Amino acid sequence: MGIIDTSRKRWLALNGRTLLICVGLSAFLWLLRTMEGERTVTYAFTVELVGVEASTGLQADLIDSIAKAEVVLSPWDHLLGRWRPNREPVRLRVEGLRTPRTEVPSEQLGPEIAQRLGNSARVRNISPATLAINVRRGSPKR
Repeated sequence: MGIIDTSRKRWLALNGRTLLICVGLSAFLWLLRTMEGERTVTYAFTVELVGVEASTGLQADLIDSIAKAEVVLSPWDHLLGRWRPNREPVRLRVEGLRTPRTEVPSEQLGPEIAQRLGNSARVRNISPATLAINVRRGSPKR
């Protein structure tokens, strides 16, 4: 009985190892299959004004400070973006604001958003389509 018991234990141990190897291999192949192609993902970004002239005595406020970008990117870049999110605001560069209400196309945010998300990122759409800036007289900051 001793020989039969040891051979049975070996057989069960071999089956357990084989099962673990097969499950691990199938999980790895499933991960590779899921990471193929491209994904369309929507990200929300805060927007910050840059380039508003402080010497003119005008104050500029961004009415919509949050923009949503629909981005097509690889699953690997999406996964990296989820692991290490970039929470800094996207900078909107404006110069020469004079009118009380100015609207700037949000397409200007596209290159900076694409650069943040990785090499495969392509910005499809940014909403709102225009960003409204309220310009008013104010005391210059010192």
